[in-house]
Parts: sequence; structure tokens; C-alpha cells
Amino acid sequence: MNVTPPKRRRTLVRTVATFLTLLLIASGSAWVLTDTAGNRGKAAFDVTGALPASVLLHVDYDGGAAAKNSRQLALCELWSEPQMQAFVKPALEVLNGMTDQFSQQMAEEVGISLNDIETVGKSKLTATLVDFNMQENGQPDVDLLLTLDLAQDRSLLDRILKVVKDQLEQNAGATVTTIDLGGSQGMMTNMEGVDLIWAPMGNHLVLGTKVGTMSAVLARMKAQSTVGGLLENQNFVKARAKAAPTGEPVLCAYADVSRFLALGKKMAGHDWDEIAPMISLMGYDSMKDFTYAVSFEGRAVVDRMWIGAPGGLGGIYSSFKHSKAALRSPQMAPKDSFVYYGLRMNLSELANNILTGLDQLDPSTGVARQVDDAIAEADRNLGFSLVNDLLPSIGQEMAMWIGKAPFGGMIPEIVFAIEMKDKAKFEACIDKARQRFDEHAIVKSFDFMGRKLTYLDTGVVVNGPNFGPGMKPCWIMEGDFMMLSLAPQTLKNFLAAQNAQRESFRDNADINDALAHLKRFNPEGGQDALAYVDLGSVLTMLADTAGPILQSVHMPAEELGFEIDMNQYPTGDVFRRHLFGLSMTSTMSNEGMLAEIHSPMGYATTIGAIAAGAGMFFAIADEEYFDGPSDDWDDDSGWEEVEPVEEVEPAEEHEGEDK
Repeated sequence: MNVTPPKRRRTLVRTVATFLTLLLIASGSAWVLTDTAGNRGKAAFDVTGALPASVLLHVDYDGGAAAKNSRQLALCELWSEPQMQAFVKPALEVLNGMTDQFSQQMAEEVGISLNDIETVGKSKLTATLVDFNMQENGQPDVDLLLTLDLAQDRSLLDRILKVVKDQLEQNAGATVTTIDLGGSQGMMTNMEGVDLIWAPMGNHLVLGTKVGTMSAVLARMKAQSTVGGLLENQNFVKARAKAAPTGEPVLCAYADVSRFLALGKKMAGHDWDEIAPMISLMGYDSMKDFTYAVSFEGRAVVDRMWIGAPGGLGGIYSSFKHSKAALRSPQMAPKDSFVYYGLRMNLSELANNILTGLDQLDPSTGVARQVDDAIAEADRNLGFSLVNDLLPSIGQEMAMWIGKAPFGGMIPEIVFAIEMKDKAKFEACIDKARQRFDEHAIVKSFDFMGRKLTYLDTGVVVNGPNFGPGMKPCWIMEGDFMMLSLAPQTLKNFLAAQNAQRESFRDNADINDALAHLKRFNPEGGQDALAYVDLGSVLTMLADTAGPILQSVHMPAEELGFEIDMNQYPTGDVFRRHLFGLSMTSTMSNEGMLAEIHSPMGYATTIGAIAAGAGMFFAIADEEYFDGPSDDWDDDSGWEEVEPVEEVEPAEEHEGEDK
């Protein structure tokens, strides 16, 4: 029996992990990439309308919408590329063989195949937390509903019902009985003190924990009536329309924030008085509901989050401002910015809200006093008031960006742009600081291209008369904006690039495509906050860098179980054609806040893939993850054992012989 040496085993696992990670990035995690079936027929009656009108939490997944709208996704187009198909073909053949075998075994032993599970994945599922309370004995009292819409596949529903009953009776030792649910027949068992009830209704399967709730839902489904159902909840209908304007979300989650807060207050008892000020500071008490939805829209996955707040958001959220005009800072940022973030915020109002909220906390914590003391100390050192002088002089728009050095340098252009509301008041604060630190002469100025650049020479304070490092944060006034950088050279290059009429971020194709799409449903999108990350370039760089590395690794087919021809690895242009940047907007109103994210993979998927990949590689890098710590140099496999050479005594020297 051949045993793979530790060194080769670690190399093999790293190689396979790298391959699988790249495969995950290329293919995503959804079955829609390889599915060729069309959209399944939707049921005439939307089961959402039969659910209770008042709920704590509702989540629904629509596999039909996923199948229908996935074909144009950038990930699907990338997956369909000839180079990508040639590269993954061997692995897919092995995977298909394994799944076929497993599916057959599962069908024989359980009664449900992988094809059945895939059918469930293409159906519509809902999960609803209707109510939740803590009983006097400390046990939770949960009113929960689950529904499964199998469209026209009633035979699969019957098989699922049989499997559920068999598993409960044979494996869990539960007793399953029949129960009348308002004229509909269902099944019931008790699992550790919690009633579990389920019943078919047409091609739907409904599961719940409360007889009364189940009976009312089944009655509405039987009559195909929405009277008294969730679709009569106008807050839910409005929130869903905001988060899923296309009407075909793949995933949608709705939470009644006001009911959750009421529940939390009830459970916290007297402790609520200590929590309430922080709840108010964060603006949670002004929220009615929160909704998150994911939709497939053209080439992009679009995530939307709606926070409903009749009368507008309070707390720190009230400092974020709405405007009918577009942001001006994108005109100053370079077209090829790797990162851009701009927003409207009243810093003076934000500071006052935070200080007011801290004053309402329990004085025994001492937090408010510590903050007040720190601000007072800073005011004395600077010679002006941060809260009363500096912050009121600053306007609402502010931005930052990271872009390529305009003239080919390796250090990127990192600039902060802050709108000035009262330049004279701001400059007065700077003059007071200059006078305060005049003995060190750390505030200095020089002219460039007819402009005055001011900077802080921190090296004077750090090193005194000695040679040493020292940051020189620098700023200039550009119209009614203050431009701030970490070094004077950055702003000098910025001015030179502006003078050369370089293209601005407004000319960025990714952000323009995203805004054109999002504004179809939200005409004011991007006017209050706009963010961008050049995700397409990052993913393409990572994928293209991995190619030569993987091609330099030997991958024996006998150990992998299939052949990986790394010469078939896709070229960088294949990834670049289909991957684009992640764009995000947010819009404030007197009804709440809407955040929208437009990307090739989806926000949650992007974060999840990065986290999963990082976790995998960190785990693999840990030597203890394997059989135990070992030294690669200790592995002597492949070396022939050689008999030790017998040492020979040197011959004795004789007089007269040449030495």
C-alpha cells in the first residue's frame, strides 16, 4: 500500500484547495450555472398571502425566479466560456459520476434522490416567525411556519411526506398522529415539548408549531383568499416593493423591527432603561421594519436593503442627508479609481447626536465624562473648539478615493475631499492651531502652480533637530472643497493631472452602467451616497496570477482521482470580459433609507467567498491541521539508502618522502 508522504500530502492539499477556490470564484455556488431547464411554472396562488398579517420575521426563496433570471448573469456567462468549460470538464465528469452514485444510493435508502432535492431548490420556500415569547418556566414559545411550493410535482410532495413520517417514527422514535386543522387533515408529533404539525394543501407542504395558526393559513390557501393575510400588511407590501422592485427576488427577508424592540423590552424588564439610550442613539427606535432582497437583474446580482422609518430615521442616521442634486466629488476623482466613497453627512449634527446620546447613559459608566474630558483637552491643545468651531465650518459632502498614481508612480493617489461650509471659520481654526504650535513651526505652506499648499511637518515634533521620518499631511482648497492627502506630492500630482484634463470618475464605465440600471427603479440613487470597488480587476488579477503558479505544480492523476490539465487554465481576458466593479448607493427620505449594491457576484456571496477562501488557506497553512507538526526536510522518501563508507586510516609518513 502506497502512503503519500507528509510533504507531498501538504502540497497536494494546497493545490487542490487553490483549484477549488478558483473554481468557486469562477462558478459561484448556485446550481443555476449548469442548469439548462427553463423556469418552472408558478402557482396561481401566492402562499405569502395566506400567511398571518402580523409577523416578526419572514424569509422567502424563489427558485423559479433564480432559474428564470440567471441566464444573463456575468457568472453564468463566465462559466459558459469555452476555455472555462475545457478547464473544468474533467472535474465535472468525476463529480457527476459521484453524484449519480450517491443519488442512487440516497433514493434506495431514503426514498428521495438528488434530482428531487434539486427540484426543491427550484421551488418556492418560505420561513415565517409569527410570534415568540418566553414562558414562566423559561422555555420559549415559538409560533413558526414553513411552506414549500412544488408547483405541479405532487408526486414529490407525497414522497417527502412519507420520508418525514418514516424518519420521525423510525429514527427519532416519535409518535405521529393525524389531526384536524379546521377541516383539513394534517399530521402531528411532539419533539421535546414542541408540537410539530404538517399538512399538504394542493401542491404545497405547510409545517407549523401552532394548531390555530396552521388552521387559519390552510383555510386561506384552500379558499385562495388573502383576506387577513400578510399581503394585507401595507408595511410589508411597501417594504418588499422597495427592496425588490422587479417583483422577482431570489431571496427576500422582512423583519418587523418595532415588534422585535417591543419583545426585547418585555424580556429585558428593568434592564431596558439601561439599554434604551443606546437604542435611541443608534436610531433603532425610529425604525418600523427592515427588508433585504437579492435579485438577478441582467448581468448583475443586486442586493437591496430598505429600512422603513415613517417620519425619517433618528439617532445617528439623522445626520445622513438627502439632496436632489448629484454628488460633486466624483468629478474630482480619477476615472480608474480602485476605491471611491462619497456621501452627504452633517458632522456637526452627528457629533451633537452622539454627545446627547452619551449624556443619557447611566452616569455610573463614566463614558460621557471621559468623552467630555477628552474633547476639552483637545480644545485646550488646539486653541479652538472641535464641536463649536471646526465641525460647524464643514459642509455636508465628503469623499475619499484610492486611484492609480497619475504619472506612473507605485504609491497610489489617496485623497480625502471635504466640502467647506464656512472657509473663513475653518481657516481661523487653522491659524489658532498654527499659533499654538508656532514654537515647533509644524504648520507650513508653499506655492505650486499658483496654489497654496499647507502641511503639517510632524517630523519636527517627532525628531526635533535630528534626521528621521515624519508624515506631512497636506491640504489645499479646491473651489469650496478642502483636499487632504498624506503627502504634498500627492496633491501636486493631483493638480498637475487636473491641469492635464484627465478623465474623472464620472467617466467610469462600471459605475455608469450600475447607476443607469439602479435609477430605473430609484431615480435618486447615488445622490446621497455612492461607493465603488474595482472588484472585477481584483478578481481578474487574483485568477490570472494563480495560473502560472498552479501550472508549476505537479498534480498526479492517480492521487487526485482525475486529470487536471492546468494548461487549459483560462486566460485573463476570459475573466476580465465578465467581471466588473461593485457599486453601492444609498438614498435617504422621510420614509426611510434604501441601500443598493450592484455587483457580478452579489454582496453576501463576495464576502462569503473571500471569508471561505481565507479560512481554507489559513487552515491549510496551520501545520497542526494535518497529522501533527512535521519538518518537510525530514521526509526522505525517494532517496536510496547507501551503505556507510568505511573510513580509511591515512598512511604513515616516512622520513625523506615528499610531504
